Amino acid sequence: GGLHESGRRTFGHSMIIDPWGDVLAMLPEGEGVICADLDSARLQSVRTRLPALKHRLL
Repeated sequence: GGLHESGRRTFGHSMIIDPWGDVLAMLPEGEGVICADLDSARLQSVRTRLPALKHRLL
């Protein structure tokens, strides 16, 4: 992100989003680091309920 030679300004708007679309962490603009805690029980629950994962080839 930043100001480019063409004058165009861009920024990352970096986010960590869970599989259901909930934003867990966000950095709206500028440089930085974002972190989010992973809840292993919630992750397992999502994996059992997310239909797309049933179609994976192993």
